[in-house]
Amino acid sequence: MKYTTESMDAWQVTAVQRIKMVHETFVNGGSTLWYDGIERTTGYVVGDNTNPLIPGGGGGMALGRYQVLETLERAQPHKVGSDAREYDGVGSWIDEETSLVYLDNIKQVESLEDALALAQENGELAIYDLANKCCIDLPKLM
Repeated sequence: MKYTTESMDAWQVTAVQRIKMVHETFVNGGSTLWYDGIERTTGYVVGDNTNPLIPGGGGGMALGRYQVLETLERAQPHKVGSDAREYDGVGSWIDEETSLVYLDNIKQVESLEDALALAQENGELAIYDLANKCCIDLPKLM
């Protein structure tokens, strides 16, 4: 059965997206859940290591496999944390050494210059290039 936004209410669509994200994270090593459900193909994804997904937690939460879906249930698209920033979604990646999943609030930024500046401000170590589908390590670039 093919799922579309026309065939499900917003809650069901979001639930399917969360499950898809968890699957892609463990199959591909990372994924992105866009809050509006629209996949991006241009620009750069920048995590917000300064603002935790879970109140009281650190940015870029390190989670085991069974905690990921539960954490995504709590993720909110807007006004996350004390500084009331708005986010475009949640990004995930697996640390190959520890096998832990990291989740960050994310923003899509169109220009590389703006993405690098935001990543540096947030204390991120990498950004994701949507057009080329690759991770850019910031220490190598700077």
